[in-house]
Amino acid sequence: MLVMLISLTLISLLGIQTYWIHVEISLQEERLNDKMQDVLLDMHHKIENDSLLSLQLIDIFSTYENTGELLQKKMIGIRSETQQMMDSVLQVHQLASLNYDFAFYHTGNEEVIISSGSEDKTLADFARYSERAGWRVREALGKGIYRFGIFFNNKFWYLLQQSAWLLGLSLLLSVLLLGIFLSTLLVLDKQRRITRMHNDFINNLAHELKTPVFASSVIFKIIRQHQQKKNYEKLEEPLQLLERENSLLKEKIEKVLDLSIIDEGLPDLQMQPLNLHQLIHENITAYRYQAMARGGNLQLDLQAAHAEIWADTRHLQNLLQNLLDNALKYSPEQPHIRIATKTEKDNILLFVEDQGIGMSEEEQFHIFDKFYRANQGNAHDTQGFGLGLSYVRKICELHGGQVRVRSSQGQGSSFTLMFPLFHHQKTAHVLRT
Repeated sequence: MLVMLISLTLISLLGIQTYWIHVEISLQEERLNDKMQDVLLDMHHKIENDSLLSLQLIDIFSTYENTGELLQKKMIGIRSETQQMMDSVLQVHQLASLNYDFAFYHTGNEEVIISSGSEDKTLADFARYSERAGWRVREALGKGIYRFGIFFNNKFWYLLQQSAWLLGLSLLLSVLLLGIFLSTLLVLDKQRRITRMHNDFINNLAHELKTPVFASSVIFKIIRQHQQKKNYEKLEEPLQLLERENSLLKEKIEKVLDLSIIDEGLPDLQMQPLNLHQLIHENITAYRYQAMARGGNLQLDLQAAHAEIWADTRHLQNLLQNLLDNALKYSPEQPHIRIATKTEKDNILLFVEDQGIGMSEEEQFHIFDKFYRANQGNAHDTQGFGLGLSYVRKICELHGGQVRVRSSQGQGSSFTLMFPLFHHQKTAHVLRT
């Protein structure tokens, strides 16, 4: 409804601008018509005052009336002299930018006798701006029979040129209005996406937390039953399960709190020298087994000559786990995951690649937005809050690094993370506690 109202307002404003442009062009045409009265009157006097030109015109017109022939040689001289007169008169009246043709024509049989332009123009073309051909012609051949007329080839563009200030202002306002309209649409679309992602997050959060809570309630009932029957020897296993579910619930809550803390300001980062290769080796065992259990593999290709960075161990560990979790989640068949590193100048590049379902260009554009989850059908088929990659980007930036993604649908995804090496980063502007 709001978009429709804005659209109608924009169309109305554009209509008003078009109307005022039309009014301005009409006013400019009226001014031109007023000026042309003076131009034609000046030309009338110049022709009258030029006795030689008048006699030549009388000679040509008389011959035409008697024999039907035109004296071509005399007509050449008349064209040249008349054009010089016209140029000087238009210059005086500041109309020199007008491109024109002129003609002397016979009003009775509506035929053009002498013309400076193409032969396809008719009397109607020159009749709009016309004047008597001088008193000598009138006395010799009759009143109102021969007239002098002007036709402007670029009249419309001249009027536009005279209205240039209004056209420029109108164009500027139109661009501003269009910019505001598009900005409003973008803001509304962004707000709509944020609302949708926020709602998805709430739904996913409820779904994610409900599973360990439900499992804990079932385990708690089992424990109570064993207690009532005094089967204390059977309590060990459900207690371990309860502890595991509690840890899982705690981990999910901490993931949400971690990003919340980062959004509010600087987190309490415990920065210290960290060997990235060692961190990778310490955290891939469980993921390697998960990949192998599904018929896949996890390959290491750690080629970086130097792997020590200045980092918070817990957050870097969470970052790596988020990327590996995604690689497993979005590899519906056999997961093939590759973790690689290489040194590039004073940085180390970390690559986490999979051969999963991949992402579209639109999904890649939004993938680091908070709460965003790629559209993969049922929102709960693939677990998660839509916070993982937003968290990854935040942690990268807080460590002076960057993250990029390259992906194709059906071809998998590749995440590239860049961190300054410790020997360079320790002297750079990096967040520390």
